[in-house]
Amino acid sequence: MSASLKKERSKTLLTELGLWEARHKKLRSYSKGMQQRANFVLALLNDPQLLILDEPMSGLDPIGRGQIIDLIQQLKQQGKTILFCSHILDDVDRLADQLLILHKGIVLFTGPPRDLLAQQQAETIETAFLQLVGSVEGGHHAA
Repeated sequence: MSASLKKERSKTLLTELGLWEARHKKLRSYSKGMQQRANFVLALLNDPQLLILDEPMSGLDPIGRGQIIDLIQQLKQQGKTILFCSHILDDVDRLADQLLILHKGIVLFTGPPRDLLAQQQAETIETAFLQLVGSVEGGHHAA
């Protein structure tokens, strides 16, 4: 990627994630949410086909969460592969095409969210998750 294309891409990403005005500040002076969004800019700068995210919404306010959710949905529409780990099940419900549920190192479920919902006869991923884990824990809902 050429330097001019990288510069243009960084401006687009910084603007999209609300960081353009703060671009000259030192990264360590950013709030946790700003740092999280800045990490997204760095991760996306070279336009990767695969993005691996660990708790991508951690430390974000509702506006920052919305920006990241919108960005992840755009990346999905572009055909990018996104692997993300999250304890925020609303985000999983909103964004995931495939699930892998691990509990205490054991795979409890793999497949599309709709299959988990059907299997657990639940309306939300959170309810399905709690029921699934509860069935393994003998009725105790450990998260």
